[in-house]
Amino acid sequence: MLSFLSIGIGICGEPCPPQCRQCDKSRVEDIFFGTEDEPDARFVFLPDCGHIIEVTSLDQWIKDFENDPDNKTAIRFPECPRCRQKIYRCVRYMPILNRVHESISQVKRKILGNKSRQEMNYRRTQLIAEYEKIQRNLKEINLVQSITDLFSKLYKDDQFFSDDMFNLMTNLLVFLNEMDAILIKGRKKLQESVFEDLVNAPLRHIVKYLSAQRQDRNFAEQQLKDIQSEFKRIHRVIYIESLVSSLKRTLKEDEKECIDSMKNLTRKSGPFTDEDRQKFDDLVKKFEQINNLPGLGITDRERIAIVRALNISKGHWFICPNGHPYVITEVEIFFFDE
Repeated sequence: MLSFLSIGIGICGEPCPPQCRQCDKSRVEDIFFGTEDEPDARFVFLPDCGHIIEVTSLDQWIKDFENDPDNKTAIRFPECPRCRQKIYRCVRYMPILNRVHESISQVKRKILGNKSRQEMNYRRTQLIAEYEKIQRNLKEINLVQSITDLFSKLYKDDQFFSDDMFNLMTNLLVFLNEMDAILIKGRKKLQESVFEDLVNAPLRHIVKYLSAQRQDRNFAEQQLKDIQSEFKRIHRVIYIESLVSSLKRTLKEDEKECIDSMKNLTRKSGPFTDEDRQKFDDLVKKFEQINNLPGLGITDRERIAIVRALNISKGHWFICPNGHPYVITEVEIFFFDE
């Protein structure tokens, strides 16, 4: 025991780094600040990233972080000097971390507190009416249990709702309504086997994906974009497959190439990008001009309203000298800097 204590590289009373000064000599004495290879050097273990940092150098690093004029007002965690991973957990610097957590809590209270009880009840009443309307009108989709459980919270008077939760519910209703309309359209226009494989199956997968969404926050921006892209792709699947089934003559070579290119765009692996959509629509216009066919008629259907996530990162949060949180948006930062 005494032998083990004599070679420990940590600080008394703090979590001991897993490395040994003798067994892990190259890692322990890896020079970063220049103090790592001193015989009596002691190290702090950062659990968020796993790095060990020589204590006197890290203390100075944290002190410089605190004394930085920008960091005195900006709400941010200190970072590991090696990898820039934010330090969320470290016994040695808990007072600093606790101050940041408290500032974040103030920001949350400021955001969530912007909604009065009257405003919350008004929006809840609107969502209940829309939910019940969609429940009555859905023809192809059966709501899964997790989604009905989420909307059942609207009927509880003591339930608190953040903007994020309201936005999540709004987006879910928009998505369910859109998918039901696509399924109705696809079943009407396509053969059963084509409908099941190319329309019903991918949309059922989206329903499953929606049901697994966390119920305390809205969709991220990328999630919204991915779901909308899939809707656009399936709209075009229905168009091309119904077009092919309606053609009663042998296609010319250029017409066949056009059809094959449209099919490839909707069946390729990976997301259906804006570039894919534009290529598809250009091919449709070309085919319709050759054959004097009516227009695509799907753009109006795609204009579905999506409520964007409440995203604190869109602005920068700060603490004033009196301890009050405030936000500066990107535009305000521009004028502020000017």
